[in-house]
Amino acid sequence: MLFHQIVIIAFAAFAAASPVPEESIVDVTEALAANCNDSIGNCYSNGCNGNPTTLVCLSGAYTGCPCGYDCNGRGPCNGNGCEGRNGRCTANFLGCACG
Repeated sequence: MLFHQIVIIAFAAFAAASPVPEESIVDVTEALAANCNDSIGNCYSNGCNGNPTTLVCLSGAYTGCPCGYDCNGRGPCNGNGCEGRNGRCTANFLGCACG
């Protein structure tokens, strides 16, 4: 029983001594958001190397930003086979912004 108490106290002390600062998480998120701007670019342009499943750039200057395939501006969500949901195409022009 004493061993378990020592282990629990040691683990609690370790956890309290090394918290993850929330400020650093916010700073990274804000930096990514500032870099992404409002447009959704192509997943294959600008070194983005976009993931077709998550529709997020994996590398380059836009790492972590949303991206789409064959984007060339903002098209209609109900035209060109876009099948838009929540402002992004889900079929043709996958991930591109639509209105």
